[in-house]
Amino acid sequence: MKKNKKEVIEEYLKGGVTYRELGQKYGLHFATVGKWLRGITSQEVKDAKPETAAVAVKDLQKELQASQLRNKLLEAMLDIGVEQYGIDLRKKPGTKQS
Repeated sequence: MKKNKKEVIEEYLKGGVTYRELGQKYGLHFATVGKWLRGITSQEVKDAKPETAAVAVKDLQKELQASQLRNKLLEAMLDIGVEQYGIDLRKKPGTKQS
């Protein structure tokens, strides 16, 4: 199973294939493939072939950019909540947990 997992990860990192396609090829559910790929460690990326690692870095950069954009959107929504409703939903530093 470990070898199969590594093959799936390397094939995905090469690009041009979806979770579903990999699942069908290797007889796995696409959610399992997705779980494996979300759990990729930096060491696995380093162990991959150089061209595979480059693709992985680009994918990670896209994910980071999307996360940063989402964070900005959520911050803007919190700011709007304060302006329009006077409600600050941000956690205050040093508050006690119940």
